[in-house]
Amino acid sequence: FARREKNIEKAMRRHRELLEKSLRTLSGNSRVTAAGMPSFLGELRGYYRFNRLAFRRMVDEQYRLSALTGDTSYNSAARLLITELTASGADLPDRWSDKNSTISGDPVLAESFTDPLVGKFVLVRGGTYMMGCTSFKDQCFPNEKPGHPVVLDHYYMAETEVTQKQWRAVMGTDLANPGFRCDDCPVERVSWDDAISFIQKLNTLSAVRYRLPTEAEWEYAARGGHLSRKNYNYAGGLDPGQVAWSEKNSGKSTHPVGKRLPNELGLYDMSGNVSEWCQDIYREYAGNPEVTTGGMADANNRVYRGGSWNDNISNCRVSNRSSLPPGTRFNTLGFRLVAE
Repeated sequence: FARREKNIEKAMRRHRELLEKSLRTLSGNSRVTAAGMPSFLGELRGYYRFNRLAFRRMVDEQYRLSALTGDTSYNSAARLLITELTASGADLPDRWSDKNSTISGDPVLAESFTDPLVGKFVLVRGGTYMMGCTSFKDQCFPNEKPGHPVVLDHYYMAETEVTQKQWRAVMGTDLANPGFRCDDCPVERVSWDDAISFIQKLNTLSAVRYRLPTEAEWEYAARGGHLSRKNYNYAGGLDPGQVAWSEKNSGKSTHPVGKRLPNELGLYDMSGNVSEWCQDIYREYAGNPEVTTGGMADANNRVYRGGSWNDNISNCRVSNRSSLPPGTRFNTLGFRLVAE
């Protein structure tokens, strides 16, 4: 398995380097001869088949650079790539519509936004990462293995867990029976089903589309996403006392959100305070490279992540994973939102 994983990573690195070189070429930083163009574009088509999400992010980046710098050569590069891929029969996103030589929608993604109902959301730029047991392997549980590569597109993650005040603002009433009453503390004793009801109501009140994070999105964000520089065992550091409320320092209760140190993305309480429901059905890792696109389905158990105020620090690790039936309500269980 280790050899196969190494070969996959090598191939992905090779294709990424090819695309970056290709985009620099098409942006005018070097030249491709007419004779070499067919082979050159053929390699690009091969890259698209190999890793569609990564290719889409690279094209989006050209549009973003064009908007930020005013250099239209970036637009030209992206449009040429899109034209060639269309000719090859590739299925392209609607946002790449080339009507009047412009992209559909705004290619520049804001680093954050704030919803008056549910607070601040932080951009998590898409990328490839190793999900599961990748470090501190002596602490890993069997269901965290094997570590495996996952590719994700951009998304926005809530800076904090949904609080009791936010629940009231959306649902129009307090939680029926919280373990701890505190406006700025996370909601708890909410089932997965309760979280979905909250989201459905919220989506009728907001122009933004919200949902629960997929398990892969949750872990990527907890690890620091595109800003991650170190393979921390906990969200934001190696010392759980600085970043998490656990059984060691919680005093046997939840705490107001945002009081521990954030991780690299500026997200709070990804480790500890309350465990967080994810969108996914619980599955054992297959060990194969996967591209995660999300999607809800019916099943007996749903994933939850992050550990809680009542957990030992091992359960607050970013790779730790557990599951429960979707109707379960504990005073250790809450949730966090993702915006699309």
